[in-house]
Amino acid sequence: MCFAAIVYMSVVGEILAGRPLDVRASYLSELAARQQSTGQWFRLADLVSSAVVVVATTLLISIRGRWRTWRLSQRLLAIGLYAFGVATIIDSTLTPLDCAISLPECRAQIAAGTMGQTEWQHNVSSGTAGVGIALFAASLLFITVRSWRMCEKKILLACVIAAMVVLLLSLALLVVSEAFGFAPLGIVQRVQVALSCLAIALAPLPLVMRSWKCG
Repeated sequence: MCFAAIVYMSVVGEILAGRPLDVRASYLSELAARQQSTGQWFRLADLVSSAVVVVATTLLISIRGRWRTWRLSQRLLAIGLYAFGVATIIDSTLTPLDCAISLPECRAQIAAGTMGQTEWQHNVSSGTAGVGIALFAASLLFITVRSWRMCEKKILLACVIAAMVVLLLSLALLVVSEAFGFAPLGIVQRVQVALSCLAIALAPLPLVMRSWKCG
């Protein structure tokens, strides 16, 4: 999962690409648009990372019939990983954006009807991935809070709790922004993606343990 988290860290890829879009007014998915010169590389990174998440989650479930012994929170965490992984595979292969919608020329093409006809499909796949992230982040948060008394490393748990709370709040802000047609919250989304990578890297730990046994 650590490998998947590193590959999914598109914020780093954006820096390496020279930040071709305004980070305040664009979303990272625009970097993977078909018309973007960087599109194929960002789509490949999303495909590889999400495929690793699906395969790793499947392996964790299949080991010695773990699913039957897992608590509800662990099962929801695994379901969230699956939802994120499958939706991101679809997003990176079948439903990427046609162009970077924060660019004036892209908006002009959409207004002219030459681009953007399938944008709703991208919204569905990326929205499903977001639901998956929210589910496994909330599950990870619940498991971490439940483990508080059993772990002496309170600072470590406090950092995980804080990160998951910020991740869930950033997802909520993005949903509200889209629902009410506010300007894109580019910085918020980049924070959300970075914290999602942290959650992906940490996710296997509570799936192989009933709690954070770090005392």
